[in-house]
Amino acid sequence: MKKLFHLIFFFHLFSTSSLSSMEPEKPVRKKIYSMACLPNNTIALASEQGCDLITNPLSPTDRIVKNVRKQPTFRLISNKNKDKICLCGAKECKIYGINIKTKLGSHCIASYSMMNCEAFSVVFNPIDDSLISRQDDELFIDKTKRYVLPYVGDNRFPLDCHPNGKEILYPRSNSTLTVRNIHGGPGYDYSPDWRVQRCFYSPNNGHHIAIITEVGNLFIYKPKYNKSILFKSARQIHDATFLPDHKSVALIDEFNYIHFWEFTTGKRSHISTFGDQEISSRKKIVISPNESEFAVLIENQCFMGNIPAYFTKNKMLFVCWILQQYSQKNNDFLLPEIIGLFIKSMGALQEKPMLTLIAL
Repeated sequence: MKKLFHLIFFFHLFSTSSLSSMEPEKPVRKKIYSMACLPNNTIALASEQGCDLITNPLSPTDRIVKNVRKQPTFRLISNKNKDKICLCGAKECKIYGINIKTKLGSHCIASYSMMNCEAFSVVFNPIDDSLISRQDDELFIDKTKRYVLPYVGDNRFPLDCHPNGKEILYPRSNSTLTVRNIHGGPGYDYSPDWRVQRCFYSPNNGHHIAIITEVGNLFIYKPKYNKSILFKSARQIHDATFLPDHKSVALIDEFNYIHFWEFTTGKRSHISTFGDQEISSRKKIVISPNESEFAVLIENQCFMGNIPAYFTKNKMLFVCWILQQYSQKNNDFLLPEIIGLFIKSMGALQEKPMLTLIAL
């Protein structure tokens, strides 16, 4: 009886070990560090394997992948017109011109060497596309003009440039938000009650500054009135971006929920990404150039979805105006009820946005 028991035990041990060795290994996802949305339904991904441009990322048949850089790429930023990207590696950063309209391609425009990627941050000037870079306490503009900044604190804090192209914004480790003239002129400091991790201007006008703190709070600061609005949530906020209406933000929290918040009225909406529920420092949310879609990066997964209709209502009003103009010029009268029904149908398509996972 003991021999039979031992025989069964060893047979079970052998079968389970052999079966487990025959199971296919799960594919290892490449580590993605950053992303950007470009025109013509194209996204750029910076990863440990380089940088790729992916056009029609959700289409299994029309999908096109173009490799831009093969070395590990830790940071990726784009200019205002989305036709240039800056890619930062371990010891250098390069600017590439992106050709998407005629044929997906890229070419290197400029290259910058740096001592340490962790102590280097860059941003495009939205007016003339000059590259503003910071190495420790030194500020460079296209490698030619050099200025010494006041105390800058932690080098990992990124720069941002005002839409007017005349001011730069950066947080300091002593809980101070600093605004300086780009040519070394006077500026001002703002000292909130929290340690600032990241801050950035609202696009086009720069009337608001979004502030993400080290403890995961999100504030919208109005420099003109020296007032702040807090996004009230029990969850930590990991990343945020302004929406095209300039009075709302999209943000992602620690549990991978996407929130849309109109900070002027308090209106808010949220959806789940259904991504890997893991705590990650690599989270990023960006808005597509068509201003109706967004993309989000969570660890090594990317999703795309539609911005809820409420937060794109200005665009719908514009569509309504276009339909009215068409009706008048072509003597093809459209009843207001028909135009309203059309706008309502558009809103229904986006009111409950669904996220789609991008296959990488």
